Amino acid sequence: MRDLIRDLTISIANLKSGEIKSFEFFVPQDEWQIPEDQVEPIGPLEIAGTITHAGDFFVFQAKVKTRLKMQCTRCLIDFEQDFVLDIEEELKKSDSPDDLEDEFNDDDNLYSTFAGQEIDLGEIIVEHMVLGLPLQRLCDEECKGLCSHCGQDLNKKSCDCKDKNVDPRLQALKHLLKD
Repeated sequence: MRDLIRDLTISIANLKSGEIKSFEFFVPQDEWQIPEDQVEPIGPLEIAGTITHAGDFFVFQAKVKTRLKMQCTRCLIDFEQDFVLDIEEELKKSDSPDDLEDEFNDDDNLYSTFAGQEIDLGEIIVEHMVLGLPLQRLCDEECKGLCSHCGQDLNKKSCDCKDKNVDPRLQALKHLLKD
C-alpha cells in the first residue's frame, strides 16, 4: 500500500515500562490523502497524542483533527465538514516477521504489531479515519435528496412527479385501500 501519510514515525527505543511519550504532528494538506471515494482533505492534519509502554504492549492514544470535502449521499453536492477523531489502539512489538502477519496473540486479544524501535503511526491513523467516516454523509440532516424520477434537487425546488410505480410485492395492499 502506498504511503498515505509520510513520516509519522515515533521512536520507542528508550521508553521504559510505565513511561509515557507525548507527540504532536502537523501534516500539510498536500502531504496526505485518504483512500475513500468522494472524500478529499482540504485542511492540514493535526495529530496530538501519547504512546504508553504498558509492559508487554504499548498503548497509542491520539486526537486527529482536519477538514474534509465530501459528497452528500442524498443530493450529491459537495460540502465541507470538520473531522475530529479519538483513537486508542494497543500495539505489540513483534519478535519475528511471522508475527506481523498474525495479529492474534496467545490470549486471543487483538493487537496491531510493529517491528523495530519505531512505530509508523500513519497507517494506523488512516485506517481509523476511514473507519470513522460516516456511512451516510449528509450536507444537512434535513437534506431531501434528489427526486427518483426526474433528478430534481428537492432542497432547491419541488417537482410535480408522482410516485405511480408500486412495488409489485405490495400491489395486493393497494386493493385493500379501495375497500
